[in-house]
Amino acid sequence: MPTVASLFLAVIIAVTTWSFFFRARRARLPPGPIGNALVGNLFQIPLHRPWLYFEKLGRLYGPVVRLRLGWEEIVVLNEAEDAEELLSRRSKNYSSRRPLIYAGKYLKGNEALVLSPYGEGWRMIRSLFHSILQPRVLHRYEALQELESTKFLSDLLHDRWPGDLFKSASHFSASVIYLLAYGKRLKDDDKDLDELIEIMDGFVEDCYPGAHLVDTFPFLDYLPDFLAPWRKEALRKRDREMALFGRLADDARKGIESSDVFPECFASILWQQKEEQKLPDTAVYSTTGELFEAGTDTLASTIMWFFLAMLENPDVLQKAQTEIDSVVGQDGAVMPGLRHLEELPYCTAVLKETFRWMPVVPGGFPHYSEAEDVYKGFAIKAKTMVIPNIWSMHRNEGEFPNSSMFNPDRFLSNVASEVASPSDLTGGHYGFGFGRRICPGRYLASQTIWIAITRIMWAFRLEHATSPDGKPMKVDTNLSTTQIISRPLSFPLAIFPRTQRHADTIDSEWRRQKDIPSKELVRLAAD
Repeated sequence: MPTVASLFLAVIIAVTTWSFFFRARRARLPPGPIGNALVGNLFQIPLHRPWLYFEKLGRLYGPVVRLRLGWEEIVVLNEAEDAEELLSRRSKNYSSRRPLIYAGKYLKGNEALVLSPYGEGWRMIRSLFHSILQPRVLHRYEALQELESTKFLSDLLHDRWPGDLFKSASHFSASVIYLLAYGKRLKDDDKDLDELIEIMDGFVEDCYPGAHLVDTFPFLDYLPDFLAPWRKEALRKRDREMALFGRLADDARKGIESSDVFPECFASILWQQKEEQKLPDTAVYSTTGELFEAGTDTLASTIMWFFLAMLENPDVLQKAQTEIDSVVGQDGAVMPGLRHLEELPYCTAVLKETFRWMPVVPGGFPHYSEAEDVYKGFAIKAKTMVIPNIWSMHRNEGEFPNSSMFNPDRFLSNVASEVASPSDLTGGHYGFGFGRRICPGRYLASQTIWIAITRIMWAFRLEHATSPDGKPMKVDTNLSTTQIISRPLSFPLAIFPRTQRHADTIDSEWRRQKDIPSKELVRLAAD
């Protein structure tokens, strides 16, 4: 015979269930453009700069917009408060990723953290990332960041890669990540960087919604190989990735055994976890490679947007140089370092405004709903791709007045009241994402970019290059890569040392630091 308590519990469950379904039945789907009955809005979403299309839809239909790709539901969030509520506060339901057959299953072998569904495996790998990227261990990498930023200045001063500014920025960012991932520094003539950039660019394209029909219509995965040439293509790309990442991870293991590399690099941690977690070798290869991939591209792209911002806003560069000179002196004899972070709030504001002005992932990384939900009277179905449109959030005039302008002053009141630490460098924008899927490398990335751009502002005049007739060459800030990762296309830029003393300081500092062994470099940071 049921007890009073059990009857009461049954009533509570019944009422709660009825309440949810009643609300869901009354809730309507979010508004959005009408699509084709079969493919939905597949041919309406542009392949290039989709975030601008999402922003336009937000103006037409409101901040929460519904789209459909084939049978797949999409909800776009154009305002930060909606993303914070759903992706952060309700993160239990919105922390997974949409299954990708081409890029996830075949290209990455279901081993990529960025594409993995939320679960035990994801949490385990994420915790390993966290062990080397959390704020309390960043001091160990300061010597590395300062050495590589000194080399970056030297490369720019001596035009190490003529006409290829992105190569210089990529080499700087890759060098920092390379040592953390594989325990040694990246050589100038290392061809791995060129191959890595090709792999990264291809992966970004393959992840884009609508890039491959099999991701829109999953039943196509049941086709035999001779009717599915895309499968062979994805597996060929995976073989190429595994050859590169496998060689690097295996070399790191050999280097650890012979004490030639930084012993606590990410590859070392994964090799130690391999037996305990029963990880296959390919998981070690791909996970270490993912750290190398993700960090290199996003850091370099942010630095490229910084260069463009300084070129178009010389008053900002001059103001930053005045601040730096007031701290380290005007004679160019002392290079700013991370020890000066607290004394350079305007440089921190420049960093934050760079992240805000041109986010490198303007369309955001899609989240995935596990269960049906109701938000603001709108029904969000289970297995819906939820996209935080970072571009629209950063162009919100209510939060960022004159949002299209590059204006670091908007952050000064906040920066001045904070204790300048690595964690403070990450705030003020939404570029690192939301909830449990927020970028695990945001602290390292912010600190690495801060030291790079602060030293660039200390060292150089950045001016428009001139045409053969002596006229300044104009730059179009709208010319950029147009899919998931955004960076400006190549643009003419003239870089000059502020004084000969600045140039001499760069050369002398690089001569002093360049031969420090990798393992000694990190040990210096830990002392």
